[in-house]
Amino acid sequence: MGVSVWMQRSVTVMAKKRVYELAKELGMANNELVEWLHAHGYDEVKSHSSSLEDGQAQTVAERILEGRRPKAAPPAATSPGFVVRRRAAPTAVPASATAPEPMVP
Repeated sequence: MGVSVWMQRSVTVMAKKRVYELAKELGMANNELVEWLHAHGYDEVKSHSSSLEDGQAQTVAERILEGRRPKAAPPAATSPGFVVRRRAAPTAVPASATAPEPMVP
């Protein structure tokens, strides 16, 4: 059995992915991805319906996802685990309230 010429061509042609498909997979807006592509040197992309080679699309997805990875959490504060509260300062009592009035006979 011979392999048709059409099958040979389809194997050698790389798959292409539309920008809007990639944006949907990444959860981005179409124009946001187009702007990102322009900023990173993909000048052949004109709109959301432009195509990227499969390898380009994979590279773009990896770079965008790498940028989204959360940064390492800062180290936790080294505290004893409880809060030491100060006692409230005693309020000043007016002198007239503390000294009894002398009784006059």
